[in-house]
Amino acid sequence: MIQIFFNSIISALMLALLALGFNLIFNATRVFHLTHGAIYVLGVFLVYTVQPTFGNWFAIPIAIVISINVALLVEYWVYRPLAQRHASAAISLISSLGVYTFLINLLAFFFGNEGVALDNSTQTFIYENAYFHINGIEAKQLLVGGLCFVGLTFFTKTQWYRNIRAISDSYEVSEKFGISVQQTRYIAMAVGSFLAIVSGLLNGFYTSTNPHDGLAITLMATVAVIVGGVRSLSGTTLACFVIALIDNFSVKILSQRWREVVIYALLIFVLLFFKEGLFSSKNRIEEQ
Repeated sequence: MIQIFFNSIISALMLALLALGFNLIFNATRVFHLTHGAIYVLGVFLVYTVQPTFGNWFAIPIAIVISINVALLVEYWVYRPLAQRHASAAISLISSLGVYTFLINLLAFFFGNEGVALDNSTQTFIYENAYFHINGIEAKQLLVGGLCFVGLTFFTKTQWYRNIRAISDSYEVSEKFGISVQQTRYIAMAVGSFLAIVSGLLNGFYTSTNPHDGLAITLMATVAVIVGGVRSLSGTTLACFVIALIDNFSVKILSQRWREVVIYALLIFVLLFFKEGLFSSKNRIEEQ
């Protein structure tokens, strides 16, 4: 039981990084950013390509920089023109799915559909007893995930985040107050993509990743955003912990086939009875 709870904490941290990134991007761009799933796995394949020659210390920063720039190009070439034309949410969603499909098929063309495993030498247990064990990569997931949360906490105190909150309400009003909407969209895309890439890499060092893994985990992240409240980062984080607990404990109580059924049943329940999410915040921007 203790081990399952510990595994749930790690799963929640990894899911929360992806979900919080999706939350930031969605609030800034108003796009259901399914391409987030492609960015999530892109970092893993870039590290897999560079790692054998240059090692992790060089491969990881390069992968992060390239992946963020790919996300920014998606914003510049796809989302930005759609916003300028006042495209509907449906068109934006289909466009995002199209970009996701293009990137994933590009990865599959070069690497195949099989999973790749990053070179990692920290899978051995660093602590173990009769009830609980932790290996090196799990310790790194806790450490790096925690540092990302601390960094995101500081980010929410900046003017950049306040600008994201502002443009999520109204582009027109924000521009009248001197906020650069496009610059703010770029910042949200960069920060949100960084969180997704870190989550993907931490999972990539723990288990193999194939090009198609991104969509399923991104859909799970969107469930967390909806359940926790689209306007609430803390609500999204809490929802990730709830989902991780359900995910891990449902396997112990029920068959593994029921994992997604239980989670999506929670989503339906929230949509029916809590339209703003279970942990949504109704504070105005001036009160932040």
